[in-house]
Amino acid sequence: MKRLHIIGCHNAGKTTLLLRLVPALRARGLRVGVLKHAPHIHDFEGHGDSGRFAEAETDFVVLASGAGGAIYLPDITEINDWEKTLALLFPKTDLLLVEGYKSSSSTRIEVWHADLTEPPLSTPHEPPLFFVGRQTLLPGILTLPPDEIDAIAGQIHQWWEG
Repeated sequence: MKRLHIIGCHNAGKTTLLLRLVPALRARGLRVGVLKHAPHIHDFEGHGDSGRFAEAETDFVVLASGAGGAIYLPDITEINDWEKTLALLFPKTDLLLVEGYKSSSSTRIEVWHADLTEPPLSTPHEPPLFFVGRQTLLPGILTLPPDEIDAIAGQIHQWWEG
């Protein structure tokens, strides 16, 4: 399973991009999973029985319903540990798209637009695979418009094959 991070400042459009990318990548034959970095989930949503189970120091909590489920694993806190665990749980997954973990040294694309008050996270010393935005941010680094999902998926697929 290869891992690709989608990074950007708050409200850059990371989730919107991911929601559009998943079907485009699946149409290219990839089996895609998503990991969302949630740094404030320490209390496991903090409501009702789910939070109480997490507080009971269980090794894991599984929430299951007719519409799907979720797994809470309190001992897995690092992205590399998550990747290993997910590879065991979902061995047929080709690509893990990670929203966040911007400090990771793994391959990443950055979403950025001029309405953001913060500068891009990537630098010439730590460039992304490419940017998703409307203006060139680093010389020599490809920038693709956010509405060109097929082109973005094509670049990701090309990277995945390499």
